[in-house]
Amino acid sequence: MINMLKKTYKMQSNSIYLYQNKTEVQISDNTTNRRNIVVYASNLVLHKGVDNALFFQFKNSDQRRVPIGNLDFCFVVFDERAASKQILFELPVKHIDATTGKASVTVPEQYLYTVETGKYEYAITAIELDGTKKPTYVDDNLGMRGVVDVRLGAAPEFTASEILVPDALTGLTGAVSGLTQDHENHSLHTIIVKFADGDTAGYTGDLTIQATMDNILQQTTNVTWFDVQTESYTDQEDNVTLNFSGVFNGVRFLATETDGTISEIQYRY
Repeated sequence: MINMLKKTYKMQSNSIYLYQNKTEVQISDNTTNRRNIVVYASNLVLHKGVDNALFFQFKNSDQRRVPIGNLDFCFVVFDERAASKQILFELPVKHIDATTGKASVTVPEQYLYTVETGKYEYAITAIELDGTKKPTYVDDNLGMRGVVDVRLGAAPEFTASEILVPDALTGLTGAVSGLTQDHENHSLHTIIVKFADGDTAGYTGDLTIQATMDNILQQTTNVTWFDVQTESYTDQEDNVTLNFSGVFNGVRFLATETDGTISEIQYRY
C-alpha cells in the first residue's frame, strides 16, 4: 500500500493600508469671538519616487468648516537649511469641495528628484479675488509654517550621471572606478552618447567601451584595459543610448573619430 502525502501550501498574506495625508488648516475669518489655538500639529510626509497627494480641511477659529470658493491657495516648501533660504517648489491648491473647505495638492514625483531626505518647512497662503494674500495657520500656536518630512519611498535616492568627455588628442575619457562594491554579477551599465551640435555632417567613427579588473583606486600605472564592445557610427547626429553588462573595477571609453565629435558621455551604473 502506497501512502499518498498531500502537500499543503500557504500563501503569505500582508495587509496594505491606504490613508489620506490630511491636514487641518485654520483661517482667521473674524466671524466669531471664540478663538481655537491648535496645540499640536503633525508633520506632513512626502515620499520620494511617487506622486504625493495631500488633503487639507480649512476651518475657522471656531473649528467649523468654512467655504473657500472666494479664495485661491498656494502651497510652498522652503529649505531653511540652505544659506539662501530658498523655495524648493510651490504649487496651486485645488478645491475638492469649496462649500465645506476641502482642498488638495499633489506633489509630482519629479519635484523630489533632487531634494535630499530630511525635514523642511511649508506654508499655505490664501489669495483673495483681488490678489490680496492672507495667512493660514498650519502649525501649533497659530504658526504659519509647518514641517514637511521628505523620506525615501518606492525609488532609490537619485544620483546624477557621471559626465565623461573624450580627450581631444587621445580620444580617451577619464575612468569611473570602484564599481564592484556596488554590483552583483551581470551588472547593468547605461550610457547616453551625445554628439557635438556644430557637426553638420554628424559623427562618423567608433566608440569603444573599455574595462579593467585592476584596482585603479590604488593602482595608477600599468593598468590592463580590455575592450568590452565597440559601436560604429556614420553621420550620427541624434543622441544614442547603450546598455552593457559586467562586473568591473573600472570603466572608460575610447572615441576613434573619422569626422565629427562626441561632446560627452553620460554614464550610470
